[in-house]
Amino acid sequence: MVRHPPVTIPAGDTILDVLRWRAEHQPDHVAYVYLRDGLTADAVLTYRDLFTRACSIAGSLQGRFQAGERILLVYPPGLEFVQAFWGALYAGLMAVPIPPPDAFRVQAGMARVQRLAQDAGAAGALTTSHVLEMLRSQETAMPLEHWVPIDDLLSADPSRCVVVRPQSSHLAYLQYTSGSTSAPKGVMVSYGNMTAQSRCIADAGCYDAQSVTLSWMPHFHDYGLVKGIIQPAWIGRPSYLMSPLTFLKRPVRWLEAIQQYGVTHSGAPNFAYRRCVETIAPDDRARLDLSGWQVASCGAEPIAPTTIERF
Repeated sequence: MVRHPPVTIPAGDTILDVLRWRAEHQPDHVAYVYLRDGLTADAVLTYRDLFTRACSIAGSLQGRFQAGERILLVYPPGLEFVQAFWGALYAGLMAVPIPPPDAFRVQAGMARVQRLAQDAGAAGALTTSHVLEMLRSQETAMPLEHWVPIDDLLSADPSRCVVVRPQSSHLAYLQYTSGSTSAPKGVMVSYGNMTAQSRCIADAGCYDAQSVTLSWMPHFHDYGLVKGIIQPAWIGRPSYLMSPLTFLKRPVRWLEAIQQYGVTHSGAPNFAYRRCVETIAPDDRARLDLSGWQVASCGAEPIAPTTIERF
């Protein structure tokens, strides 16, 4: 087994310090790549891009909201969410990722937004222009007064951002449970929690300077947010992101992307491994080379040993 150098984790009180360091010392390193159809790189963010855009967003938000307020992040899959998430944190706000309303079930989706906005005590919501236009075209009742499309924030001067240096005990984001067994519950995650969890995952997953992550899991769930977005930023290695719908429609795309982009770390709930076993044709399996996949994690629901054995 080839041993690569360990990842570089710069000193800092929080992950925001780590990201700032990466923007200064690793500006051209790839941070995130979005795969439009599961295979094609549609958008790329380097650490310089990420930090600059996050600061643009943060500077604009600091002129609209008070530090410590909670802000909903209502985004479909894509790098817009990634920029908004880090931008909200750099603004000193508490991010609250939630799913966007489905275009075919807008009223029900907005009722969910209403419930979560009230429960979180949200002061406003960030989203894309496309989502905002869809909601307005449906003449949907908007549960919050302040809805801000990310396009309005990205054009701002990043130097307007007032640098925020939160303490480890300060809350970073509110993570809602799926609500599959009861009403969704908000879990308060501090900057100290983020640091501790990232260190544990880095150690348990044996990440090194050649690690590459891939995630198709929703960013508004813990698995997708932590393993797909937060953890890669902590270790400074690329993360490839794809839509959950891409996996659900064609599970083989997950495995094809792992092969194509040299992914070493990727994971999913038990049902995803089962779906691969049940739906991927023998000819497609024969073409796959997953020898570079070093760590295949499984969680977020009960794990069936037979599923893993079959996979």
